Amino acid sequence: MARQSQGRTEKGGFTLIEILISLTILIIFGASIFGVYMTSQRFLFSGMAQAQAVADARPSLERIKRVVRACTTDPMPTVSGGGNTLLFSEDLNHDPYNQNLVNRSLTYGPGPDGSYATTDDNTLTYVPDTAQPNVQMVLTRHVSQVVTSAGATLPVFTINGTTIQINYRVRYRYALSTTQPVDMSISVVPRN
Repeated sequence: MARQSQGRTEKGGFTLIEILISLTILIIFGASIFGVYMTSQRFLFSGMAQAQAVADARPSLERIKRVVRACTTDPMPTVSGGGNTLLFSEDLNHDPYNQNLVNRSLTYGPGPDGSYATTDDNTLTYVPDTAQPNVQMVLTRHVSQVVTSAGATLPVFTINGTTIQINYRVRYRYALSTTQPVDMSISVVPRN
């Protein structure tokens, strides 16, 4: 009787172990790609929120700058309230020989009329204080004072010689917990 060959026939394919290892590697790779994507999206939205906060704050800061530039330097402006109020005089005639000085102040903080709690601005609002004539309030719903890396709080208004420095920290209102604040600073030299 002739003996039949006992040899195995070779068939292509993957074993279960190979498939499981491949799937595990694929899942790890996909998870890492997804993590990078989510991180980049978070940075993108954070950057867009910062840019929006700065864009919203800039008009008010420019308006404050224009008002401060109209200050007289005789008498020189002063600050009070820990640097949160700028006291100055404005020459309504803008005439060094025939001055018509009006005392004014810029105050950082919530408005006494409750508009601090109801304003819907993303950053700061610059409005007249209805309770005090000649006072402009900088409402600070989403603006705070600048805090240095050493933990010191900078005053909003500082005077160095004839230069008035204004410092604000702006944060986008819809991402208060995740968006990094943006520190803004403007130096103003009064014209008079």
